Amino acid sequence: MSGAGGTGAGGTSGAGGTSGAGGTSGAGGTSGAGGAGEVPGCGNAQPWRGGDTSYKGGTLVTNGTPARKYECKPYPFEGWCRFAAYEPGKADAPWMDAWTDLGPCP
Repeated sequence: MSGAGGTGAGGTSGAGGTSGAGGTSGAGGTSGAGGAGEVPGCGNAQPWRGGDTSYKGGTLVTNGTPARKYECKPYPFEGWCRFAAYEPGKADAPWMDAWTDLGPCP
């Protein structure tokens, strides 16, 4: 949810920008509740949902405990990102064909 001029599901943030549900963040600001479904420390990544047909190359999601951040690979792999068989980080699954592991959420 933070970064210079970045955009998240809960709003935009950066120096003095708005972030989350009614809050503001940035130098001297106060922080709101965050965007709907966002995982703290994972920026604008949303929790992974099997069957979500909106996943395209570049979509950022979180999954697992502790949370890790993943990016949906571009065409022709993006079509697999929505299927449960490709759930990011799932043991014994071919998820690496569809997702790039960006590491743990801070």
